[in-house]
Amino acid sequence: EVESILKGVIWDLKKTSNGDLLITSTTGLAIWRNGRSKPEAISKLGPYTTKQLASTGFQSVTEDSQGRIWLGTGTLGAIRWDRINDEVIIFRSDQDNENSINSDDVHYAFEDSRKNIWFGYHRRGISLGYSNPWEYEYVLPNEQAGPGDASNRVYSMVEDNKDNLWYSTTDKLVMQPVNGEPESYDLPEPGSRLD
Repeated sequence: EVESILKGVIWDLKKTSNGDLLITSTTGLAIWRNGRSKPEAISKLGPYTTKQLASTGFQSVTEDSQGRIWLGTGTLGAIRWDRINDEVIIFRSDQDNENSINSDDVHYAFEDSRKNIWFGYHRRGISLGYSNPWEYEYVLPNEQAGPGDASNRVYSMVEDNKDNLWYSTTDKLVMQPVNGEPESYDLPEPGSRLD
C-alpha cells in the first residue's frame, strides 16, 4: 500500500517534533518513522480510514505547537489529528456558518507565533482561524480578480521574525503585516531572467 502512496503526486512533507517524516500524496498518507528503514502507509486516523478521508488526496501537512497534525484535503476541508489520543476533528466549509473555513479545498495550514491557525486555499485566498473560539477572517490576495482566480491560489506560508505572515500565490508574494494592509510583490513570468 505504501508504494501506491509514494507513486502518487507527493504534495507535502513534514518532519514532526519526534523526528518522523509525514508524506502527503494524491493517493494517501504515509509516515517514515524515525529510525526505521522504510516508510509505511497510515491506514487509519481515529475512527476513519485514510481512504475515506483522502477523496482527492492529502495536499498538505503541518504540526502545531501541541503536536497535533493538520492535513489539508482537496474536498474534505482540514483535518486535525491528535496522534497521542488518536482523535480526529474535520473542519468543513459551511456557507450558512460564518465560523467555518472558507473552502473544503485546503491547500495549506500554518500555525503562527500566537498559536492561530491559518488556512490557504486553492483559489480562495487565506483565512485565519483564531484558536479560541473558532472565528475566521478571510483575505483574497487579489480582491479584484475574485475568489475563483488562480492569483488567489495559496501555495505556502511562513512567518518572519517581526510576526508578519508571508504567503505565495500563483503570481505574487504577499506580506500580511501584523497590523495593516497586505503588500503584494509580483513574481516574474516563468522563464524570464532576473537581472
